[in-house]
Amino acid sequence: MKHEIKAIIFDVGGVILTKDWEKIKEVILKKHGFSTKIYSDYPKYMHKKYRGLSTGKISFREVIRFLSSKKRISAIIKDYSKAHKKYTKINKPLFKLLKHLKKNYKLYCLTDTNDLHFYFHKKSGIYDSFLKTYASCKIGLKKPDKRCFLLVLNNHKLLPNQTIFIDDRHENIKSAQSLGMNTILFKNNKQLIIELKKLGIKV
Repeated sequence: MKHEIKAIIFDVGGVILTKDWEKIKEVILKKHGFSTKIYSDYPKYMHKKYRGLSTGKISFREVIRFLSSKKRISAIIKDYSKAHKKYTKINKPLFKLLKHLKKNYKLYCLTDTNDLHFYFHKKSGIYDSFLKTYASCKIGLKKPDKRCFLLVLNNHKLLPNQTIFIDDRHENIKSAQSLGMNTILFKNNKQLIIELKKLGIKV
């Protein structure tokens, strides 16, 4: 039985915005002597000592303190903030689409992020288009854990087939699909609009 779509759940990274992690790394490596691509460049630490970064078990500041021999953590955070802002590109056409969609549908955000990036995004207004944002560092869970999706569904009394989940990662899409949610694997704005129309969404 087909149900009317009531809510659309968006991922952030790779959908609403993109980041040039290499450029950000370049800035901090040059000024402070360590890489900010912590998952790829320091896998030993991230899989053992700091594996809870994205689920809020440890702060980004603590990771930087460990990786850097410098004591002025605030100066490093300031430089990182500037680089992050400079090399983050917001998907402006999608932002316009969000304003249109929120007239007819409830919009939620489900994003994997750490505490510092969450602060950056909140400050810049990335989450303003959503009724509620579920950030992994706040809820203690990260995708593709099915409990992330169930949390959103249960909190807002939604049936899986009343929702659409949009993400750029296959593993996250598959997890949502296993619960019966409608999904769109994001590739670009044009493809997204086509897929939304197929699901009967007014765009």
